[in-house]
Amino acid sequence: MAGDIQTQKNLRNAVTTGDHEIIIIDTPSSACVPLISAIYASDIVVVPVCYERWNLQGFQQLYALVEEARSECNREIHIVVVPTMVTLKEAEKVQDSIPRNVYTIPIGIKRANSVKTSIDRARMSVTPIVTAVDEILKRILVHTSEVRS
Repeated sequence: MAGDIQTQKNLRNAVTTGDHEIIIIDTPSSACVPLISAIYASDIVVVPVCYERWNLQGFQQLYALVEEARSECNREIHIVVVPTMVTLKEAEKVQDSIPRNVYTIPIGIKRANSVKTSIDRARMSVTPIVTAVDEILKRILVHTSEVRS
């Protein structure tokens, strides 16, 4: 995998120690060192996906990076897709385009709205995103406790 392995290990160590529940790492969408390091450091990768050819192809590249990180780290890294700038019909098409082992939020951020505007105007609730992340965290905890037993 491209990038500095020591940087990736340092970031993973930094986020797994300390007194915090959630850390958000916002990176560029291109396959650069910050993105790759963030994937290696993450348990859950939240990805906005538009229903456009280039965006869907970009997701496939990101998915391959996550699969490679899973293999190299020998641990699960979950992906949550948030359909973005889509109609309801396009949100369904995004869901159909995503591998079945990836959790897709069953809502979309409408094309005319930014996340902030959508939340401010109560057109979109963050509850489905929080619920999805919470559900994945519960699965991780159950799996971890089963492995330790």
